[in-house]
Amino acid sequence: MVLVKVILALPANGEILIFEPNNKNYATIATYKVAETEVYAHPLVVGKNIFVKDEEMLTCWLIE
Repeated sequence: MVLVKVILALPANGEILIFEPNNKNYATIATYKVAETEVYAHPLVVGKNIFVKDEEMLTCWLIE
């Protein structure tokens, strides 16, 4: 099992940002569009799943 330390950010535009922190800065390693409408809730990470609630629906994204 490989553990990777990342920080997730989900701004209102529905594009989740994944950062890799280090001593000097935060490097963006990936971005994904996860919602078509505005998002005001934090993403919920459970195991290999990320749950995202936007204005219209709740979606589940699988981390592979």
